[in-house]
Amino acid sequence: MPTGEDRTQILIAHASALSRALDACLAELVKLYGNEARRKIERLRDELITQFKQSGISADREMEHAKIVGPAIEILQDHFNAVLRTIP
Repeated sequence: MPTGEDRTQILIAHASALSRALDACLAELVKLYGNEARRKIERLRDELITQFKQSGISADREMEHAKIVGPAIEILQDHFNAVLRTIP
């Protein structure tokens, strides 16, 4: 069974891979949508953030949920904002 440190390393590796995949997907969307890219990517970003925030967590676990979701939303926004800055 993996130790806590092993599980942390696994999660870091998964997060890194997902970050690279998201960046690649967003770059492809920019190419695919051309002039419509900004509007579509902003809409996608907003929808994903809404889904993160409205994940059906019970009231007694909201604070715990916010501690996890808050940083995840910031990371997600950073990725989307980085690609949006590349669109003229």
